[in-house]
Amino acid sequence: MFVASFMHICICCYADCLCRSSAAQKAMERNDFYQTVIQIYSNRDANTYNTVTKSITVIVSKADPIYTVPESLPATYKDTLKDVSLPTLVSGEPADPWKWDQDDSTSVGIVGKHEFTATFTPTNTKNYNSVPNVTFDVVVSSKPATDPDTPNTGETTYSPTQTLADLSLPDGWEWAGRTITPNVLENLYKAYYTVIDFVNHE
Repeated sequence: MFVASFMHICICCYADCLCRSSAAQKAMERNDFYQTVIQIYSNRDANTYNTVTKSITVIVSKADPIYTVPESLPATYKDTLKDVSLPTLVSGEPADPWKWDQDDSTSVGIVGKHEFTATFTPTNTKNYNSVPNVTFDVVVSSKPATDPDTPNTGETTYSPTQTLADLSLPDGWEWAGRTITPNVLENLYKAYYTVIDFVNHE
């Protein structure tokens, strides 16, 4: 009858081992599974009992990586997700571990806070999972108003029945005196530009 009075077990989990066998070391280098060696032997009478060696394959599942999501990401009205910078350098990770789940051409929306999702992909994809659908808050600020430039209506021929209202202006512009009849002696007339969207423009 075989009786083992002492059991020696070598178990590895990720990079930490209670004891390290050559088989386990090779398995860790392959990053697929860890093979451990169990040696059972008697410490009473080595001349009577043989050492018994058994191999056990331990399948290790991928772990979820640790990542950091900032409180919010800044954007400006009329921006798309391509214009919004996701977190870049993480210690031990690629320079750009994040990618938007939505198309880069997606608008960030009007002024305010909006939610979008992105996927985190670690460098070590053999041992760590990618994490999709991570929520980011994108805070959209108003866009500074731009100078619409002074319009030029070109040349016109004098007519006593013609008024400024008959001369076309670019979109957004209005004549200050629509009933004025332009004449040869005057070539400057007042017009104004109307800003309609006060919420999304400064």
